[in-house]
This record gives sequence, C-alpha cells and structure tokens, in this order.
Amino acid sequence: MKKKVHVISHSHWDREWYISLEEHRIHLVQLMDDVLELFETDPDFKYFHLDGQTIILDDYLEIRPEKEDLLRKYIQNGQLRIGPYYILQDAFLISGEANVRNGLIGRYETDRWGAEVEPIGYYPDTFGVLGQTPQLVLDSELTYAAYGRGVKPTGFNNQTGDNAAFESSYSEMTWRGADKSEILGVLFANWYSNGNEIPVDRDEAQAYWTKKLSDVERYAATDQLLMMNGVDHQPVQKDLTEALRVANELFPDYEFVHSNFAEYFESLPKDLEESLSTVEGELRSQDTDGWYTLANTASSRIYLKQYSMYLANYLEQVLEPLAIMAGEFGFEYPHDFINQAWKLLLQNYPHDSICGCSVDEVHRAMMARFEVIENMCKAIEKEIADFLVTRRLDTAELPENAVTQVQVWNTLSTVKSDTVTVKAELDRAYFRDNYPQAAYQKMAEKPFGNLKLVDGAGNPVEALIEDAGVSFDYDLPKDAFRVPFMARYANITVTMVDMAPLSGQSFYLAEDKNAETSDVEAVVETEYEENEIENERLKVTLNQQGTVDIFDKKHNRLYENQLIIEETGDIGNEYIFRESQDLYRIYSINKLNKFHIEKQASTEKMILTYEFELPVSADDTLTYEQQSVVDIAHRTAQRSNDLKTQTVEMTLTLTDYLEGLDVELNGTNEVKDHRFRILASLPEESSHNFVDSSYEWLERKNTVSDFWENPSNPQVLRHSVAISNKDKDAEFGLTISTDGLHEYEVSIEQERHFGETEVAVTFLRGTGEMGDWGYFPTPEAQCLGDYTAKLYVQPWTGLDERAGSFRNGVTHFVALRAYANRQSVQQKLSDTVDLSLSLAGKLGLAEWPTELVLTAVKRHYYSNDTVIRVWNAGHETLDLSQWFAEDIVKEELNLVEKPKTSDYGTQINENQIRTFRLNH
Repeated sequence: MKKKVHVISHSHWDREWYISLEEHRIHLVQLMDDVLELFETDPDFKYFHLDGQTIILDDYLEIRPEKEDLLRKYIQNGQLRIGPYYILQDAFLISGEANVRNGLIGRYETDRWGAEVEPIGYYPDTFGVLGQTPQLVLDSELTYAAYGRGVKPTGFNNQTGDNAAFESSYSEMTWRGADKSEILGVLFANWYSNGNEIPVDRDEAQAYWTKKLSDVERYAATDQLLMMNGVDHQPVQKDLTEALRVANELFPDYEFVHSNFAEYFESLPKDLEESLSTVEGELRSQDTDGWYTLANTASSRIYLKQYSMYLANYLEQVLEPLAIMAGEFGFEYPHDFINQAWKLLLQNYPHDSICGCSVDEVHRAMMARFEVIENMCKAIEKEIADFLVTRRLDTAELPENAVTQVQVWNTLSTVKSDTVTVKAELDRAYFRDNYPQAAYQKMAEKPFGNLKLVDGAGNPVEALIEDAGVSFDYDLPKDAFRVPFMARYANITVTMVDMAPLSGQSFYLAEDKNAETSDVEAVVETEYEENEIENERLKVTLNQQGTVDIFDKKHNRLYENQLIIEETGDIGNEYIFRESQDLYRIYSINKLNKFHIEKQASTEKMILTYEFELPVSADDTLTYEQQSVVDIAHRTAQRSNDLKTQTVEMTLTLTDYLEGLDVELNGTNEVKDHRFRILASLPEESSHNFVDSSYEWLERKNTVSDFWENPSNPQVLRHSVAISNKDKDAEFGLTISTDGLHEYEVSIEQERHFGETEVAVTFLRGTGEMGDWGYFPTPEAQCLGDYTAKLYVQPWTGLDERAGSFRNGVTHFVALRAYANRQSVQQKLSDTVDLSLSLAGKLGLAEWPTELVLTAVKRHYYSNDTVIRVWNAGHETLDLSQWFAEDIVKEELNLVEKPKTSDYGTQINENQIRTFRLNH
C-alpha cells in the first residue's frame, strides 16, 4: 500500500515583525491575489491554509474590497481554509480570557464567511503552548492541535526518556491537559516548512524528496506523511501542481496529494493513539538545551506587557461586569464597542507583537493601538457612569442638605478593600449665562463650605474632602448641542473595607453646617529616625545593608533580607537573555543612599533610594557580534568600563486593610544592555515553585533537565509566583504578584545571598537588537527613560493561604471605581435596585471557595443574555449548586458560546472551565 504524502499549501503570516504591518501587507495582497488566481486558473490547485487566523481577510479587503465575493466563493467551497482564530496569539503573555476571546471572535468571523471551521487548534510558532490547550481546543468545537514548539521528538528509535511528559516518540502524540482532557496533537518536527519550494526539475526533485521523505518518516507514526508547503511570509508556489505530478512519477511507492488538515487527520488510522506517547500539561520545551524556549520575551519591552495587563483588566474585570450591573437599571449593553475594543486588543497579541520581539516601528504602532483601546474603554466607562449616577443604589430618603451623589462600585468577583478618590461637582456656571471668564470667577468666589460624606441613611462616613478648585467641562446631550460650563469641584477620598463582589454603594456629599472646615490629613515624614513600618498582619524592618525583613505576625514567622535588587549585563536580544561574559553583577546590598518613612492613619510607607554605578553598555565586542549575527550561545562580549550613576527608588507600603506588602520601583534608565531584577528568598532549598497561568495554578520544577545548557532558567507567570519551604507544622512561603511583570526565575544552585531558594522577578531589561535570523537594530528596546514597576508580596502559611494569595494576585491591581453626579443631586434620581439580590446574590459569590474563580461576566456574543465563565483551580470536584440559585442557569455553553448538547450538571471538576448562559 502506498504511503500518502499530504502537501498543505500555506504561508505563516506574522502580521508584523521584522518589517511593519503595512510593509507586510503589500506582500500579503500579492500573496492573496496569487492564491485567488490559482483557484481560478488551476483546477488541481485545491486548497490554501490561511494560517489559522481570520484577520488576514480583513487586512486584504482593506486594499482589495472588490475581491470579497471571490473570497467568499472559495471559502464556502472549502478551498480557502480559514479559522479557527482571529489572530495567532502568544499563549502565555495574554490572559486566559484573551485566549478564549481569540477563539470566540475567530469562530464568529468564520461563521460570518459561511465557512466550515478548520478543526485544529493551530499554534505553528507560539512560544510554548498552555497546559489547558486540550480543554480549550475541545470546548471550542475543535478536535486536534498542531504546533511547532514545546515537545522534544526522539526520532529514529522512537523511545522516550525519563522526562516522557515532554518527549514524544513521533510527531503525532496524545496530549493530556491540566483537566485530563486528551486530544491528538501533531508537532511540526521538521518545522512548518518541511515541504517548502518543491522542485519541478526532475533531478532536483529526486534529491529533494529523497531527503525530505527520510526526514518526515523519521518521526511519523503512520504512512500518512504531513508536508507543509510554505513558511514565514512565503509566496504561494504557483507550479505546485506540476511539482506534485513530477513527485508522483519519481516515487511510485508514494501518493502525493494536495491536502488540508481535515483530510490529513481523517486519514490517520483510527487506532493510532494506542501506539503514541502521551505528553502532559504545558509544553515549553522543558526537555531541550534551554536556549530557544524564548521565555525571555516575557521581559522584552516590559512597558508593552504593563499596558496590556492594564487594558485586559479594564475589559475583563471592569467594563464587562460594570455594564452587566448597569443593565439592572436598564442600561443597554455596548456590545459593538466592547467587541471592537477586544478586536483591537487582540491585534496587539500575535506572538511577535506582545512578546516585544519585533522592530521598533512595530511596537510604536502597538503603543498607539493600546492608546486607542484605552480611549475606547474610558469612553465606554463614562457612558456607563453617567447613566449610573442618575440612579440610586438605596431606597432611603435623600439625606438632608445633600449636594451630590457619589457611587463606589466593586466590579470584581471577589471581596475588595481599597481607597478611592472621586472628583465631585459642587456647582456650575454655564457659558450660555456668563462669559467664560465671568463663569470661572463666579465659581472661584463660591465658598467651599463645610462638607461631609454620609450614607443613604444620613450616617456620617469617614472621608477626606478637599477643594479641587474650578475647571472647564461640558455636557454632550443626546438631543442637543454641546453645553460648556465652569464648575467647582471637591476631591473625595473614601476607604472601602471588604466591599462585596459585583456591588455598588451610594454616598452623598452634604453640607455640614455644624462643623468647621476640615484640614487635609498631614503626612508625617521621618528622616533616619525610624526603620520600621507595620500593620496588624506585617512588620517591615530596614536592615543596615539595605535589605528588609518581613515579619508575619499572624504566623510568627520572619522572612529575612528580602527585596534585593540585582543588576546584570545582557548581551542577548529581544528573544533571549544572555548574561555578559564577565558575569559582572551589581546588587543593592550596601547601596542604600537615603530613606524616609511616611505614616498616615491607614497607611505606612518606607521610601528607599538606592544608588548604583552601572556600566553604560556592553563593550564594542557586542556590536561586532550583533552585526555578524553571532549565535547567542557563542557570544563573548563583556560590560563597558565606563560607569554612570543610576538610582532606583523603592516604595514599600503597608495598608491597614491588606495583608500583603505593596512594592513600587521607580527610576530613569540611562544605560544599555542590562537587566534589573528584584529578589526574594527562603532559607531552605525546594524542588518546585508554584505559578499561575491561563486557567491553571501549577507546579514547575526548580531544576532543569539533563539536556539544559542555558545558564539561566527563565519562566513566565501570569499574575503570581510562589516559593515555599516546609517546617514541622506546615508549608510556608512567599507569593510575588505583579502588575504586568511576567518573567521570573527560581534559583537553588547559582549564587545566593541570604536564602537557599531564591526567586527573581525582572522589572527592566534593555537590548539593542531583535535577534532571530539576521541583524535588526532595535534601539528603543533598550527601554531608556522613566520606568515604574509594581509588585505585591504576600507571606503565607498553609495551602489555603497560598491559594488565597494567588486569587488576590488576580484582583489586587484592579481598583474600585468611583463616580459622582455631574449636576445637582437634588434633581430627581430614579430606578433604585437592590444589587445584592441580583446577579451576585443569585450566584452566591460572597460564599465561593478560593479555588472557584469567576473569569468572565459579560453579554452573550450573539444575544443579550448574561454569560459567566467559572474555573475550578483546586484539586477537588465542587458542586455549583451550593452557591448558584436553583433557576440561575439557562443552559451550558462551550467556549465559542454555542449551546452544549449535554444536560447541565452542577459538578465542576479539577481545572475544569465551564461557561453558562443565565436566566438573568
């Protein structure tokens, strides 16, 4: 029986990378024109795989709108193979919800074109694949997966070694995910270009296929051989039909066919999986030499990751749930605007984009796109806020002497404590009644008066009320011309402790005729008189050498000599960190230049300033090695002898209502080719660290495989990483949560300072080239200029507290929202709603266990029904009926928001993700 060679035409389309989006688009238009022409003129050119991403169609039609009908023809007849995703995303540097929305939008776009979706989760060049991928694939109505990285194929003898979880005997394998879901996966063992540029010349074809068939058969488990005819930005092979005819003549024992992924997978033997290796969990090339895992893209251009985290949180944890809550009053959910914001955000999430490993013009365009998304989010939030503040969240009589209403909202799915400040309007003077200058003067002369904050029952609420002066503003009525005015404002600061999830609360700013004007709370500063800050849970003490001790009062445990800053040289590139050959490292120990302490009623701060003398860059050897494209592993550059003084300010904050320590790092980077990290440690060696990823809290080993050659072991976190030790009573440790810092490394073998297990989180890295296949200078990747980094340190004892620290890490950097009336509160306020009896109450959110995580509260993509997504992060099956009201669930959906055929059950298993349409 002949072996069948499935040749799949494709072009891996990095939308932007070593050239800009628009320059790539010129080549894309030529590619698509050629593909359509082949479909029209060559009946034997049957298929073209459009790289698993539908955005290519949009990019093409912006230039060739007249080709839409022709595209639709070949999409609907199955020749142009599209989907299942909107873009080819990086898996680890974006949120779990972003991974899901990429599939959801891709499926919507595929359906819109009338196509049958290609049945594979397609990850040809993703820098590692998630441990939850099998579940994500199956729950998106897909069947298989194809990927280019993450697994080590053994070849030849087809025997796996001791690290079988990350090795496969063949290119085909069974992949078991975090929830035990299993799919058939195929690794591009000879890359996704193993059938590129097939010769037509008979002599060339003989040599080509002799080599190529040997290579693919080395890893193939069956007689069905997969050959990928294309590579990055590859023009379509116009003479492929002739090339396959020649191949069939030269190799009569093989049948060469123009194929697609569905045909290839369907041709595999039905009993194939019985003979395959099983790989498990996340696939990040753990069993390789460690140089090309590309994990250091997590620290390339960190400013991109920080902006991304902020906007993902804005959409997922603020706008969508806030719009749902506003819907309780009748607010119309802004479907199209939120969907457009998601699409724009996803356009920054291809692997060469969010990973920060492209040329400078690509990332400048990304920042502009991020700014557009932020403006969209703010505009949507303003619409919601303006709607909400004309309603009341309580049913009591309006408090006497009320001036304006203030609303505070917790849009999160967990209890939240936070201090918020809102600018509240006290009075206004319209331009229609006054000249602008007169209006300004009128408001400026208005006495600020004595004001207090009260709740709906008129009870006073502790708050800081400050005169915010006069400023210009305007209304944009829905049915009239714009209305400019000058207004007098107050800034109101209030602390909310343990605010219920998905809830809002009304307060009122009222005249207080019996009180004197309150003064702003004074900040007490001390200079070298104290060296401690503390709250009920923690005490932080500054040591003489500039480190700090963190004392956990609850468990009587001291964590000594924490938060050391490490600076090293970096002669690598945007993809890979490579420490300078001299290993010249600088630490903040004994580099403390000054410090002071500030204390207020609810917060205490320690501000530390460290002064470093840093090499200004790498030496000239690096320039030669970059320009001559010397491989990372073979570079020998050292650090310059020229030094420059650089300071880093570290602010440590303890707040009465929080159990962790806030850490903020600020500085101005003026040197090149280097990296900054912050270190925390524990006294004993440990075997594993704990980290959160998309829909998974998992363990990773602190040691590397026997094949690992890279001196470092970079890893990627989503929100948090924890290191742990054990004593006679319990496991204990430290969790570091970050706001957009995604790279960490745990070391138990390299140089240590005060502990045996050390975790380092990167907060700045500067490199001068893109890397990969040539020399592409990227001066802006040096990240010169101001930077800020935020972390949250949580000591814990016991697995419950560790789980709680991970859940806190998801929400810690998302603030409560506060809004105030734009006009006098004495105007009629309408539509009161008891939110405790609505969605949050019906879901029993306040009582959920730590391991049950609500990841989405939104409208259904195709309707106005409310949709929620929950995930069980724990190791035990939970019964949702303990918290869900009996009639709350209408039906269960899959991840592309299509109804599931199975009946809704209340059990949610370990690491299972479930999506529900609600009767709400």
